[in-house]
Amino acid sequence: MSESLIDKVEKFLEHNELLKPENTFLIGFSGGYDSTALLSIMASLSSKYNFCVIAMHLNHNWRKEAIDEQKNCEYFCKNLGINLIVDTLKDTKKTEDEARKARYKFFMDCAKKFKNSYVMTAHNFEDNAETVLYRLAKGTGIRGLCAIPEVNIISNITILRPLLGCRRKDIEAFCKDFKINQDSSNNDTHYKRNLIRLKILPLLEEINPCAIQAINSLSEIAKSDIKIIDYATKQAFVDDKILKEKFDKMPNELKREVIYEFLIKLGIEPDKKKILEISGFLSQNNIQKKYSLESNKYLTFDEKYIYSTTPKKMFSDEVELKVTGEGDYKFKGGIFSIKKIEKVEKYPKDEDYEAIVNLPDKPLTIRTRRRGDFIQPFGMDGKMKLKKYLISKKIPEVLRDEIVLLCCESEVFWVSGVGLSDKLKVVKHPSHVLKYNKK
Repeated sequence: MSESLIDKVEKFLEHNELLKPENTFLIGFSGGYDSTALLSIMASLSSKYNFCVIAMHLNHNWRKEAIDEQKNCEYFCKNLGINLIVDTLKDTKKTEDEARKARYKFFMDCAKKFKNSYVMTAHNFEDNAETVLYRLAKGTGIRGLCAIPEVNIISNITILRPLLGCRRKDIEAFCKDFKINQDSSNNDTHYKRNLIRLKILPLLEEINPCAIQAINSLSEIAKSDIKIIDYATKQAFVDDKILKEKFDKMPNELKREVIYEFLIKLGIEPDKKKILEISGFLSQNNIQKKYSLESNKYLTFDEKYIYSTTPKKMFSDEVELKVTGEGDYKFKGGIFSIKKIEKVEKYPKDEDYEAIVNLPDKPLTIRTRRRGDFIQPFGMDGKMKLKKYLISKKIPEVLRDEIVLLCCESEVFWVSGVGLSDKLKVVKHPSHVLKYNKK
């Protein structure tokens, strides 16, 4: 029996190419059956492969026997020759969710102190089934049915669960010769996972003796389906941006999956309400609006991409540059050039960041927009507020402060990449070519 468990863990590590002496494995150790088995197995394998094993014990400080459990963990690790990191919670809400969050924070903090570090937890086959039932009861989608992953990454730390395919009875048999901490709270059905394990799963096994296998089989099917969905959603991404044309052609169900993945990439916790709100926002197809993702982060889009942005200060304080003649001017990380031109082969488009013009004999400056700016749009007699002009050109609000302008006091002559003032139009022969090359 013990060989079987050791073989499974060894094969898991081999499959994930982790049997390397430079690796450090930090194991969450409560002193219960599962973590005792995992720590014992990893200690045995470390002598064979020369990697480092460290145990981590978080005393939740909820029960009076917690200090005795901590001492048992210290004694067990001392006998194994394994270093143990211990921490004790001072004040925390006594809920399953808060306990889980505190444990993983502790694990992550420990792992960050070591190079080539991996966190291991001792979740087993039954734990996975219990998680599926818990999420079904709370309300979940297909991703929730995937339950506990064997490998995942949190805060750039890889979490490994090598016992996930092992039955609880086999783990307990492996530990028959060890002194095991018996957590009295494990029998308290006030905690929902205990209720599932002690009451609900036995009832389901009356319907189907293989209920746990059936539940985990459903979880595996969900994982396979998610792989297909993830493959489809990846087609909509370029780095962290969504290709709008592809997104618009997708069915609504797949659009929501793309939004889910988009939020994950941004490190934002996705939930059904937020996903539906974003879906509704994008369906309006109003390029002038933005959606608040979280504090100081917005979702916006243009004709090509859907992306997140952090808004800049309204009306930039960027120092303006006085134009003293032809030449190149460094501004906002790019080069604004003004050069004489004699012959025109082809007039550029507005979006080309290039314009062929007749420059007036007036003092000119290069800057970003300011309150009170106005422009006489090309081909029009009247003037227009720059803000209204940018709206008419469908420039998203979050991008307007970044646009480089050529101005004379408050009058804008060229909005680079957007459009030209009628004041600079060529009647007979142009005088200059303007270019702005963004770096």
